[in-house]
Amino acid sequence: MEVAPFSAAIFTFLLLFLPHCPSPTVLAGGSDDRSALLSFKSSVSSDPNGALASWGSPNVCNWTGVSCDMAARRVVKLILRDQKLSGKVSPALGNLSHLNILNLSGNLFTGRVPSELGNLFHLTLLDMSANSFSGEVPPELGNLSSLNYFDLSGNSFAGGVPPELGNLSKLTQLSIGGNSLEGSIPVELTRIPNLIYLNIGENNLSGHIPEAIFCNFSNLQYIDLSSNFLVGKIPIRGDCPLPDLMFLVLWSNNLVGGIPPSISNSTKLKWLLLENNFLTGELPSGMFSKMRDLELLYLSYNYLTSPENNTNLEPFFASLTNCTSLKELGVSWNEIAGTMPPLVGRLSPGLKQLHLEYNKIFGPIPANLTDLTNLTTLNLSHNLLNVSIPHGIAAMQRLERLYLSNNLLSGEIPPPLGTIPRLGLIDLSHNRLTGTIPATLSNLTQLRVLVLRHNRLFGAIPPSLAQCVNLQNFDLSQNALQGRIPADLSGLSGLLYLNLSSNQLEGPIPATISKMVMLQVLNLSSNRLSGTIPPQLGSCVALEYFNVSGNALEGGLPDTIGALPFLQVLDVSYNGLTGALPVSLETAASLRRVNFSYNGFSGEVPGTGAFASFPADAFLGDAGLCGPVAGLARCGGARHRVVRDRRVVLPVVITVVAFTLAIVGVVACRAAARAEVRRDSRRSMLLTDADEPTDRDYPRVSHRELSEATRGFEQSSLIGAGRFGRVYEGTLRDGTRVAVKVLDPKSGGEVSRSFKRECQVLRRTRHRNLLVKDVGDSDFRGNTGSGDPCNSITGLLQGSVGYIAPGFGNKLQALGTSALVYVGM
Repeated sequence: MEVAPFSAAIFTFLLLFLPHCPSPTVLAGGSDDRSALLSFKSSVSSDPNGALASWGSPNVCNWTGVSCDMAARRVVKLILRDQKLSGKVSPALGNLSHLNILNLSGNLFTGRVPSELGNLFHLTLLDMSANSFSGEVPPELGNLSSLNYFDLSGNSFAGGVPPELGNLSKLTQLSIGGNSLEGSIPVELTRIPNLIYLNIGENNLSGHIPEAIFCNFSNLQYIDLSSNFLVGKIPIRGDCPLPDLMFLVLWSNNLVGGIPPSISNSTKLKWLLLENNFLTGELPSGMFSKMRDLELLYLSYNYLTSPENNTNLEPFFASLTNCTSLKELGVSWNEIAGTMPPLVGRLSPGLKQLHLEYNKIFGPIPANLTDLTNLTTLNLSHNLLNVSIPHGIAAMQRLERLYLSNNLLSGEIPPPLGTIPRLGLIDLSHNRLTGTIPATLSNLTQLRVLVLRHNRLFGAIPPSLAQCVNLQNFDLSQNALQGRIPADLSGLSGLLYLNLSSNQLEGPIPATISKMVMLQVLNLSSNRLSGTIPPQLGSCVALEYFNVSGNALEGGLPDTIGALPFLQVLDVSYNGLTGALPVSLETAASLRRVNFSYNGFSGEVPGTGAFASFPADAFLGDAGLCGPVAGLARCGGARHRVVRDRRVVLPVVITVVAFTLAIVGVVACRAAARAEVRRDSRRSMLLTDADEPTDRDYPRVSHRELSEATRGFEQSSLIGAGRFGRVYEGTLRDGTRVAVKVLDPKSGGEVSRSFKRECQVLRRTRHRNLLVKDVGDSDFRGNTGSGDPCNSITGLLQGSVGYIAPGFGNKLQALGTSALVYVGM
């Protein structure tokens, strides 16, 4: 009890003489920092994850994303990446004067980046990438003298690159790619002495590449200037070695000249991506011999040739045999010629993609090419290759996509092809292949695209192909196939495109085709099919293209065909169909082309609804038709409205003539003669082909044109965003309006399923052109082929457009309902 006065004395002494401790709020961040953070919070309009829910408690340092330096009693870190925050960024953040790290990446912020951030002199990391910021990059950010990491990529910044960024002397990483920046590359940027990573790709920059970029940045490891409008030669000199360079990304510019030989000094190179330029000269023959780490080499879409007057490919491939890490090689769309040397089979065992399409390579496919057992994509299409497909191809057990179309290949389709379990796409079209379709192909349960059109195949269609349950694009047209259409094919319930035209198929159209409820294109034209058109085909509610012309079909045209809600093309010409045209066609709003010619149709054709837009040549040779449609005879009263055959009308006319005056009969005969002349004249007219989607009609669209069409994928062009990417609207140079979807590579395999559904939605809302920009190393199997309008992500392009590298927006596909568009990168 006596201790109490002593304790009270000590307490009084502490109160009087010791310095006052700050309140918890001051200790935890300072009142100025607290005010700045609360101002930032007030500018956030949406916080779906509740990231800022804790912002308001007394201790600032306990707030989500906030870190403090307790000794300095100040906030030093603000990290709120990938929180789906939206709104604007408050200028008050510029008052966090002790801030070292500011990371707001991966959100939905809009507006301008506050120039007040230039006051954060202690800042070492600034990351505001992957938002929707617009306006100019504030030149005040050049005042951040301590900064070593700077990332504003993936936004909608416009204007020029601020020269003031050249003042960031401690910077090691500068990334402002994926915006809409214009003008030239400021030479001031070349004054940053320690820069290791430079990304200003996917903008609208123009002019020459400053030579000093490659001479002053001796430590440079990564440089991306891709997808701009840069001109001139690649300014890499032999006296400016880049010994640490690992990634050189210059694709999709207007660069000219040859590939600089001094690139060979960069022996650590992993990616060399130079495609889609205007490079000329010979393929390098000794450049890559010391690049053992080279993984991706893409020289496609240039004007390169092979050595020795464009006849010898061996030196190029010989230098690549030392690249033991090579995974992807693309030299497509050049002018290289020569035979494919056997040493191509000695390329890296880890090679996964080989793109040599659209060149002038001739001769046989080397047998030892099949030694590349890890290949997933082999594209040799559009060359002059001859002889046969190597039977040893079965050794390529990892193969997923095989493109050999548009060559001079002969012989049979190797049955061992059906033993490659992962095959998702086979395109052997436009060759001289003979024999039957191997039944072994039915083992390919992953197959989504099978295109064998325009060969010399004969025999029956194997019914076992119905076991390819994932098939979506099935094209056997322009061969000499015989027999009946197997009813078992109805098991292909996911089929989108079926083309069996221009063969010698017989028998009826299987009514079981009606089970293909997702079918969008059905072409059975130019065969020997008989019987009637099954009315059950009305169950194919997604059908957009229906062509059974040039057969021996009889009976009427079912009302259910006219009632198909999305039908755009209907061609039943050159058959023996009779009766009236379905009344249901009158309300077929989506129809844009029809052809009923050279059948036995009769009755009145209404002049209203869809019929009013049908041209006269849609009814050639159908003399029993009449009505107000241009080119048809007028119906002669009520009796012409009754469906009748000419064999019925003729006796009636004869009876009437027999009981009239002679002179009236003469006049009638003369009128009939004139009508017959008109009919004969119509019969002699050539019909235009129904516009089934074919690859030769579609323009190619470069990435640059897509960028122009969408104004650099700027925020104002954004029309939608979802879990798997964003959709931008735009207008191509020819006036075609398009929607461009940019897929997010982080979404993985889920994109394939999601995209199919989104494609259906976009088509139904009449986005008549849908271009797909697929970013990343896709897992899609069978993702290109020959196909129909708005088919699927799995297979519409003849041959491959390939892609450049993961993460650089270079694998493009295209789909459309009015015009399929090739996208060339």
